[in-house]
Amino acid sequence: MRLLDFLTILGFFLLRIGIPLLITFGVGYFLRRLDARWEREARQEATRPQPRPAPHLDLSLPTANRGLPAPLAAAGADHFHQPCWDLRDCEPQQRQNCPAALHPEMPCWLARREMEGKIPEACVHCVLFTSAVAPAQGAELFQ
Repeated sequence: MRLLDFLTILGFFLLRIGIPLLITFGVGYFLRRLDARWEREARQEATRPQPRPAPHLDLSLPTANRGLPAPLAAAGADHFHQPCWDLRDCEPQQRQNCPAALHPEMPCWLARREMEGKIPEACVHCVLFTSAVAPAQGAELFQ
C-alpha cells in the first residue's frame, strides 16, 4: 500500500510540475525555430538587390520649342517664354495667391504640386505640363 501511495504522490507531482515544464520547453522550442526562420529571411533580404531609385526627372524650365509636338512647334506656339498666368489670363488678385507666381524659378505645375500637395486637373492637359513631363513620368507625379 505504501508503494501505491508513493507512486500516486509522485504522479501528481509530475502532473503538477511536469506538464507546465513540458509546455514551457515546447513554446521555447517553437520560438527558437521561429527566430531562426526570421534570421534566415533577414539574411536573404539583405542579399537581394535593392530597388533602383526613381528615374531622374528633368524639372528645369523648358527651352524654346523643346518637347513641343511637331504641329505646335511648326506653328510657332512657343509658350515657354511667358509665364503660365499669362497663358491662362489670370486676374492680378489670383496671381498674388498662386504658387506658380510666388515661385517663378520653377515650373508652374511643380510649384503648385509643392504648395498644394497635388497637381491640379487643369495642369494635366496644359501644354507646359505635357511637354515637360513624359507620360510615364507624369503618372508617378500624381502619387
